[in-house]
Amino acid sequence: MTAVVLATDDDAFNALASIVMQDNVDGPVYRVGPSHESHGVVAQYTGGDILFGRSLVRHVLAERYGRGARFVAQPATAPLPPEHDTLFVVRADRRLEPVTEKRGERAAGR
Repeated sequence: MTAVVLATDDDAFNALASIVMQDNVDGPVYRVGPSHESHGVVAQYTGGDILFGRSLVRHVLAERYGRGARFVAQPATAPLPPEHDTLFVVRADRRLEPVTEKRGERAAGR
């Protein structure tokens, strides 16, 4: 396994699973950011790098998708359309790298 992505609708599960998996996976562990309104989530900000940063948390992604948002692939040299965010970058060696809280879109390749 080269990477793990935790994107369930249960913030507590994502946080706990990311902590458990970090030492059992050869690659990175990513998880969707928890809702800012989450209550009772133990260690919600620990374990795993947060996919897409803290502004694109799980409920925001679901809301955007519900309004019709979809993935758009374009060259990194093209300007980012309004109301779009870079989520993933495909490297020259064909590796897919997500934009994360620790590695923002500039570091990921934009």
